[in-house]
Amino acid sequence: MPTLDDITTLHKNAAIAADDGIALFDKDGTGGSQVRQVPAFLLSMGYTHAWRIDYDHPTLAANTSAAATIGLHTFTVGSVITKCAAVVITGYDDTASPSVTTSVKLDVGVDYSDGTTDDPDGYLNNMDIGENGNQIFRQNTGELLNENATLELLNTGHAHTTANNLEAVITCAGSGEFETDHLGEGSIIIMAQIIEPTEFDAVLPATITST
Repeated sequence: MPTLDDITTLHKNAAIAADDGIALFDKDGTGGSQVRQVPAFLLSMGYTHAWRIDYDHPTLAANTSAAATIGLHTFTVGSVITKCAAVVITGYDDTASPSVTTSVKLDVGVDYSDGTTDDPDGYLNNMDIGENGNQIFRQNTGELLNENATLELLNTGHAHTTANNLEAVITCAGSGEFETDHLGEGSIIIMAQIIEPTEFDAVLPATITST
C-alpha cells in the first residue's frame, strides 16, 4: 500500500475525471477518521459544494404542480457565492406519456430571510434541463453573478448579510400533463463556490516580515 512518501514514484495521470476521488483532511470531521474522499471535479473545477437532484427526488415526486422548489444550502452571515453552475447527466422527461412534449427548466437563486424580495433565478436562469434540451452545462447566467449580461463572473461575487437560503426551482411545461410528479427520468448536479471568510482565520500562520 503506497504512503504519502511514495507519491513521487506513483504513476502520473495526464487528466482528471470528474468521478476520480481526492483525499483530504476534514478539520471539522468526526468519527474514527477525519480523512475524507471528495469528487475530483470539485477541486479541479473550483467548486466547494455540489448537490445531485434526480427526477424521483422526494420534493419532485410529491409535487402535483408545474414547479417545485428544493432547498440546497443555508448561507451564513458574511458568506459569498462567487459562481454557480449545473451539469445535466440525464435530461428530464415524462416517460409515462411519450406523446407529451415536456420542457423542463432549472433556476437557482436565493430566498432572502430578511424580507428582501426573493431572486429565484439570481444565480442560474432558465436552464433547459429537459430530454430535448441542448444545454449540458451552464454557469452564472443569473443577474446576481452575471455582469451586464456578458456571462462573466462578477469580481465581488454575491455576499450575504443574513442567513439566506440557496434554492433550486424545477419547472415543467408541456402539451399535456406537466406536474413534476410525472417525471420518469432525469438527473442533474448543481455546483457552487461559496466562500466562508471565517474559515480563513486559521488557514495560515501570521506572516512576519523581518526588517
